[in-house]
Amino acid sequence: MFRAFLAVFLVLILAPSITHAWPARVVQVTDGDTITVEPKSGGERVKVRLHGIDAPELIQSSGEAARAFAHAVALYVTVDVQETPQRRDRYGRTVAVVFGSGQP
Repeated sequence: MFRAFLAVFLVLILAPSITHAWPARVVQVTDGDTITVEPKSGGERVKVRLHGIDAPELIQSSGEAARAFAHAVALYVTVDVQETPQRRDRYGRTVAVVFGSGQP
């Protein structure tokens, strides 16, 4: 469990920004591996499944803790969103690697 939390932290806070990514602001945390972002360029909000993160569902053990952690480190943070080749999961969420500076 701690590894999942650490991975979210590293991806959102410590990783450098990359090219081919679009800037956004995290406006909602659904659970430990799903966020909603608002593109800096405007337009509709996008629900993003964090690539490579497998956090427990809310009803599973530690699910609420995973969401609380993601909420604490990601909510209202400016990020860069790089969509993966998969682009969408079976629920229609954008699958992406998300890089952040930790800045609001």
